[in-house]
Amino acid sequence: MEGQGLAALRRIDETGMPPAVGTGDRELLCLYLAAQMARTPRKRTMLRFGRDVTAYANGREVDLALMTEYLTRKHLGRPPQEAEAQGAWDYYHGTRAMNGGNDPTHDEAVAVTFSSVRVCIPQYRARHWRLETCRKPIFLTSDAPLVLWRPETPEDAYRGFGLEGAHEIRFPVSPTAQLVLVPGHGTSAEEVRLSRVNSCNQDLADTCERAVIGHPDRPAALDRVQLSKRGPTLRFNSGPGFQENPDGTVEPMGDIVHMYTTRR
Repeated sequence: MEGQGLAALRRIDETGMPPAVGTGDRELLCLYLAAQMARTPRKRTMLRFGRDVTAYANGREVDLALMTEYLTRKHLGRPPQEAEAQGAWDYYHGTRAMNGGNDPTHDEAVAVTFSSVRVCIPQYRARHWRLETCRKPIFLTSDAPLVLWRPETPEDAYRGFGLEGAHEIRFPVSPTAQLVLVPGHGTSAEEVRLSRVNSCNQDLADTCERAVIGHPDRPAALDRVQLSKRGPTLRFNSGPGFQENPDGTVEPMGDIVHMYTTRR
């Protein structure tokens, strides 16, 4: 798949157009993009979280105090709110209870993450594919090259978003082009301004794992972006849940754990 996907991306670069609806290259790239999204370490964070906490505990009891310590020193880099520590503790012990008292293995984390690939393919297939080009080779890529984007909203402070909520799904094709999947149908190509490229480059830097990569002859493109100390982070919350019934009434569900990943 890797070799075939790269070949399809090269054909986009050669023709200057995304693959048409219903073509083999389009279907191949739907699978390729879905796999790219699933294969990064961050996508396994939720399933790896328990293993990381257990390793940090090193034989100590994972009580609320230790969870607070772990979140402060390792996961968040700052003291968590009480509800976040409680949510992380509930999640840790809940997943272990469902797994026979053990943390998911690395192989299980990878398998579960990749099980989402086929489910996500229709999200890519159903969009309009736009190729954005720039005369200068200044599009960057990274170790997490697929970027989901939407305008910033107040909801970013307490919830994330996924493929359905993304206004744009971006993927660099070459130093002079990127694919942008937006709501709609069909294909198109357009040359974009430098300000658009710079903005997309910073969004890519905000969501990378550890590194961004640029054209060796254009170091200024890398100089323009800022890397944050921590990238997108898995967050927890614990609080009362409510369920809306078909007749419009609302009834309590008891306390629930809420998890999401920050956009940067």
